[in-house]
Amino acid sequence: MWTTHNSFLPMVSASWSLHVTAGNPIQRVTQKLKRFKFTLMAWNRDTFRNVYVVMEEAPDALNAIYAETALLGDIDDRLLAEIECTIHLNTALTQHQDLSTQRNRLQWLQNGDRNSKFFHTMNRIRKTSIGLSSLLIGDVLFFNPEDILDRVL
Repeated sequence: MWTTHNSFLPMVSASWSLHVTAGNPIQRVTQKLKRFKFTLMAWNRDTFRNVYVVMEEAPDALNAIYAETALLGDIDDRLLAEIECTIHLNTALTQHQDLSTQRNRLQWLQNGDRNSKFFHTMNRIRKTSIGLSSLLIGDVLFFNPEDILDRVL
């Protein structure tokens, strides 16, 4: 979500290019990272706001524009406002989708695939429960489960 925004890379460059003179190289990198964290948090708050709030506000604003248009007729200003509001809503929906994708990916990385133990256990049980499908005694090959059972016991 952040990397697709046109002001992201200039913001990163501006924050990272500010010099830190105190301390050894590791301390300088640490100070730059701390400064960048606060810069990024402020930029995120100012640029994206809360995606959920935007998703709630945009349809209301769009409905208000539709109501004005129904009462007063088409005016270029309202048409332009409608287009801007629609773009704003679509952007918020795209950001919400990106955020949900990133959150799901993070949860998967943190928790892993919880079904893997179940899957491997079931495969192990299935492999051990598979009986003899054929039995060769001398030159005779038996396929019938009853015949195999009779010959084994």
